Amino acid sequence: MNGQPDPSSKLPFVLVAIGVLSVLSISLALRIFSQRSEGDAFFVSPEYQNYQTSLASQRMRRQVVEEFVTATVNCLTSPMVPGQSLIEEELDGRVARALDKLSGSDESGDAACRKSRAWTFSPPCQLTIESAAFGLGSAHKLGDITLCVSTITANLHAHAGPCASSANFKTCLVQSILADETVRRAVDDTGVGTPRTQ
Repeated sequence: MNGQPDPSSKLPFVLVAIGVLSVLSISLALRIFSQRSEGDAFFVSPEYQNYQTSLASQRMRRQVVEEFVTATVNCLTSPMVPGQSLIEEELDGRVARALDKLSGSDESGDAACRKSRAWTFSPPCQLTIESAAFGLGSAHKLGDITLCVSTITANLHAHAGPCASSANFKTCLVQSILADETVRRAVDDTGVGTPRTQ
């Protein structure tokens, strides 16, 4: 041996040093970000809190509308079947009857048509969300949603044919109603300002 140190023996030390520096730089960056988000006026501002509350309200409103539309489709007096041809007046009568059952004005005892704790429907167009069903106090209002019988009927009529080839006919009908622009605007309109669309 000529007395010179082997360069490969320093490699593990260099790798360990690089690893330690990487860990230190990542933890420092995370600490700085954490301190910034805690102390940043944006994250504690009333505007940001209102924005978060608005998003939560919209999610709850969407959930209620989906539950309502699903219950309506499941509660139709004569269930729709794929390939069935109905005129809009027939559908209108079925939807109106389903909504009577769901609103509690019909005491037929149909298990598929139980009244929900989360909402009440007042024909022809008012879906009222019960904040207490979500554990919210009376100070937090989710608002009413304008969702008319005619909108549900028109969507059922328009999508019965296209949904006939779907693997789940009823789910397809529900999703078609929820995708309707009028329904989406009604969900997003919290009653404050103009309706928001995404």
